Amino acid sequence: MALALAAARSVLLAARPKAYHLSVHLPMILAGVGIGLLGLLDIGSQVINVMQEDELTGTNPMFKLLAIKMPLLLVAAVYVGVYHASAASLSCNQARREQSS
Repeated sequence: MALALAAARSVLLAARPKAYHLSVHLPMILAGVGIGLLGLLDIGSQVINVMQEDELTGTNPMFKLLAIKMPLLLVAAVYVGVYHASAASLSCNQARREQSS
């Protein structure tokens, strides 16, 4: 959620956000909201039967990610993906601007 709030703050503080400004920050906002919604999947009142061989059978899929300690890796992958997508977007916009000049 911090990613979405930081991007929203940057968009709101810009005097007149240009298209390239929004093309960088909109994916950050969407990714931050997506990560936040994935965090809500962790909330649940499902009973975990520890006597079963696989005690996570029939539970929320987020519990399985938590069991193998993957949520942090998922969040890191999203941050890296958004960072590289933003950098690519900025370099494409810069090249287009230089080409038109």
